[in-house]
Amino acid sequence: MSKRTVLVLLALAAAAALCAAQDTSLALEKIVVTATRIAGTILASPDHITVVSGDELAGALSAAEALEGAAGVSVSENGTAGSVQSLSIRGSTAAQVLVLVDGIRLNDGRQGGADLSVLPVGNIERIEIVRGGSSALYGADAMGGVVNIITKDKAEDRFRLSLINGSYLPRDAVKVAEALPSAIEETVSASAMDLLDTQKLSAALSTELGQVDLVASGSFTRAANGFAWYDSQYVGDYRRRVNADLLGGDLTASLGLPLGEGRLRLRGQVSYQEIGAPGIISTNVDPDYGALFSTDAGQQQTLFQAALSYSTPRFLSQALTLDSKLFYKYSRLSYQNPDPLGALEVAVDDSHQLHTLGLEASQAQSALDFLRLVYGGNFLVENVFSTAIGEKSRISGGLFLESPFYLSSWLTLTPMLRYDLSSDFPGSLTYKLAAVASLSETISLKASAARSYRAPTLNDLFWPNDGFVAGNPDLRPESGYNAELGITALAEGLQLNFFAFVRYVQDGIQWAYTTIYQPVNIGEALYPGFEADLELTILKGLRISAGYTFLYSFVLNSSGTDYKLADEIRAGYAPIHSLDAGLVLEIGRTRAGIKAQYVGQRYSGVEGEFGTTSLDPYLVLNAQYRRAFGERWSITLEGRNLLNQVYQSLDGYPMPLLSFWVGAELTL
Repeated sequence: MSKRTVLVLLALAAAAALCAAQDTSLALEKIVVTATRIAGTILASPDHITVVSGDELAGALSAAEALEGAAGVSVSENGTAGSVQSLSIRGSTAAQVLVLVDGIRLNDGRQGGADLSVLPVGNIERIEIVRGGSSALYGADAMGGVVNIITKDKAEDRFRLSLINGSYLPRDAVKVAEALPSAIEETVSASAMDLLDTQKLSAALSTELGQVDLVASGSFTRAANGFAWYDSQYVGDYRRRVNADLLGGDLTASLGLPLGEGRLRLRGQVSYQEIGAPGIISTNVDPDYGALFSTDAGQQQTLFQAALSYSTPRFLSQALTLDSKLFYKYSRLSYQNPDPLGALEVAVDDSHQLHTLGLEASQAQSALDFLRLVYGGNFLVENVFSTAIGEKSRISGGLFLESPFYLSSWLTLTPMLRYDLSSDFPGSLTYKLAAVASLSETISLKASAARSYRAPTLNDLFWPNDGFVAGNPDLRPESGYNAELGITALAEGLQLNFFAFVRYVQDGIQWAYTTIYQPVNIGEALYPGFEADLELTILKGLRISAGYTFLYSFVLNSSGTDYKLADEIRAGYAPIHSLDAGLVLEIGRTRAGIKAQYVGQRYSGVEGEFGTTSLDPYLVLNAQYRRAFGERWSITLEGRNLLNQVYQSLDGYPMPLLSFWVGAELTL
């Protein structure tokens, strides 16, 4: 991306901010709950907060698509529909971002990071993104931030049916069939079936059954994911992605009803997917590790989860609230690879089952005008039955206390404190101090400092040594410290944020090549930076958005080697520059938008270490057109990667070139 392009996009954001300065009317604020566990406005809540509405998910195949481009947030993908989609906030790893669904953890103790591809989008009401360490409220894993996906609870008395088709441009391409013992290449002619590569059928029902609100959704997806991309590294020609197919579906249902002065809710989800596992795009056979990939591997994913929650604004007294959740989750991942990969040259047939049972409860007490107490805790039992790591279990829990002090009509100081215990690691004390100063009715100054932590996953600790990959039982828990200072402006048609931050990570865990590929404590890393984002309605129906993140990463110690700041050794997947800009125009029943995203150069691991590669920067341009016909019908047309950019989000996993998506929706 040229410097001229960057300057043009920054100038667009600056000009928009100057225009917005002329509008001082007060906005109708969105209510958020994630930053402090109690309902509050964006201006009154500490931290840099972004809210993504359910309308912004229209036409999306996954929740991750709506989060791409949010300042400080990056989405890593292993490819197309059905592949793993994970989040990073301010340079964090995916395991350092806590993902919640209605306040319930999606992360688990076996693999750590949450996969957003398993979440259905049909019943999402909004997504709240809170940047910065939040272990003082949520416990382990919330080192980089928290993403809370809030689903629809209230019935809207309607039924929706939608169908989406994804197309890739047919082209002749090389098909690499195997890497055993060497790559077999053949040219495959262009096929019109590429125009019917992906289909997703979705249905959603929202209705009232007496006093009961029923909200249900389901979807079925079929994808060949057989796109072609230009492989300059191994083939020197267009190459077709093989063994990346997807077949699966999901069903989600929620029942809500009033109980006393509160609300009782039962929510469940079940999903199943069969997915090809294409692996990395190498065609090599390494003399030490054997063949590096196979086109015969596949996996099946099963997920079932159920949650019973009850919340009430008055519990036993007028000044006491209650929010409680009881939940159970079962997941199963089966992976088969009949080809003898790795130095041991053994076929793989693994199965990993996880049972999770959890309980959470919190209360808010507001007996005094200047003081409010929020306290609670959680208890979590995780049992893993795995053919790879054996039978493992982890029992954990914690207690937290939060006390906002309303020092004046314009200043709030909020200390937070939490202590967590785990069956396999020492206890951890985390804390946070946040302040919000209301400079005017539309502007708030925010500051916070916090300590967070994350325990190694069971895979990190116990993955068996196959000569290529192995766990590390000597891992230590990660510790993180962060501070930020920023300003939020919110008025009619305007939201503007600017935050400077610094993150310090000690004993950070990262998979890297040593003698084999295994997780290691990289020691110390420092992440200073700043981020800015803007949403502005210029005219009625015309809205622009822009975001920019500047992030420096300094690895100070890795694998026993000390570095200085002057050495400028970069951490993995932490680009210095990230930029996005968008434009949306709505006229009557027509909505059209265009969005650009730029991600700068980054490394697949610690810069300069064995196995680390440099990933080129990329610029992706997407456009969408949506047209409603009456109250019932609508169509959506979308072009993705309009610049036909060859790029990788994760090393070894190519992303599609230009693709087109057509969708139709019926509402009754």
